[in-house]
Amino acid sequence: MEYTTFNFDCDITKKSITDFIKLISEHIRQYYETRDIGDELTVKYTICTSGGSIVEMLRFIDFIEICKNKYPKLFFISVATNFCYGLLMTCTAHKRLIENTADVYLCAVVSPVSSNMCFGDLDFESYTDNLNNMILDIYVKNSKLSKEELHLLTAKTVHLSAEDCITRGFADEICSI
Repeated sequence: MEYTTFNFDCDITKKSITDFIKLISEHIRQYYETRDIGDELTVKYTICTSGGSIVEMLRFIDFIEICKNKYPKLFFISVATNFCYGLLMTCTAHKRLIENTADVYLCAVVSPVSSNMCFGDLDFESYTDNLNNMILDIYVKNSKLSKEELHLLTAKTVHLSAEDCITRGFADEICSI
């Protein structure tokens, strides 16, 4: 199987995610510019990050889902590497690899820090509740755990080994890079 690999190895910010999405989008656009939308394309992306914006992680996941819906033969392979806070970014790919030495961080539930902050019509607590539900729904859809199990697991800082990720269904196979 031929594929192009894209590496994300920086903090998760609006700019870094925008740049990463543009890079992958341009590759997909160029590929399908000269081919039929039914032609197969595999895109591999590697995530190695020390963390950042949960909202931007969710934006990247939306991008992956939109691509999967738009291009029926577009196949994503993700790799969580080394010390990775981006497990959420890797778990929605078609095939999810994890580096054998990986120590990944399971995105913890967002805690409200101030009850008087507002985001549009939502107070901060409602906003974080919405984020938490989105995160848990993504993990439920892409793991072997129930929402209750995930809620308990994400209530504290959790680092998982590659084997733990396989057992819990966050990755499909272990690889070495």
